[in-house]
Amino acid sequence: MALGLTAVVIAAVLGGTQLDRTVSFSVPLAVIAFVLSGALVPALSGLKIATPSWAAPAVLVIAAVIGIGLVGQGDGESGDLSLPEQVGSGIVGDGLQFLVTDGSEITFTVGEKLSRLPLPSDAVVRTEALSGQLNLDEGSSQVSVDLSTLSSDQDFRDRYIQTRMFQNSPVAVFTVDVLGVLPPEFFSGETFTRQVSGSLNVNGGDFPLTFDLEVRNDGDVLNILARTVFTWDQFGIRVPNISNIVSVEDEVSVQLLLVAVPS
Repeated sequence: MALGLTAVVIAAVLGGTQLDRTVSFSVPLAVIAFVLSGALVPALSGLKIATPSWAAPAVLVIAAVIGIGLVGQGDGESGDLSLPEQVGSGIVGDGLQFLVTDGSEITFTVGEKLSRLPLPSDAVVRTEALSGQLNLDEGSSQVSVDLSTLSSDQDFRDRYIQTRMFQNSPVAVFTVDVLGVLPPEFFSGETFTRQVSGSLNVNGGDFPLTFDLEVRNDGDVLNILARTVFTWDQFGIRVPNISNIVSVEDEVSVQLLLVAVPS
């Protein structure tokens, strides 16, 4: 039992170089398993309990099924965003120009498979480092994202993004030439939907991209929730797979919450 526990601890420490919190997760479970096994086996060995021969294998199968089903069901934050609670309605002032401000956020969600785990899970990276200007009456609108600030629940994933994916082009800029005529719902503070197409400048190239929007004007604050999906080759980005460590799916889901104030 002591040798088994020692082996698990060593494996957890080595695994911690690739997967965060391996030691804090694995070692307590190993202590419980080995200590209880070491104490209960001799304590119960003298008891005679009438059980069918298939009981022990059945319990092992049930435990394995439950364990596999729980793999990947971690405590990581979801990439889903939503419009904040409404605090007002209607436009304030005569202008229709807005500045992106605090409270804005973008998330990227992609299916990820770690080589050491039997089932895939979602990897979510996010940042609140957004800026830009929205022109709702005329002129183009731009939103910039500082990709060097993207973070997740895994340090190795963040280092890969910062040092290998966007090292030479840390800022992505999405530009829309014309947002179109505003519907009556905008001026009454009701939520309305719209689709906008524009150009995303990333890694030195310009690529077309379309977002589905939910828009609500709260008077002194404009809230926009935008969603889209893209593939890595759509932007000429190499799929961020690391041999024998992690592989990711081709499709990436993006959710963008813009909070803007009149300029």
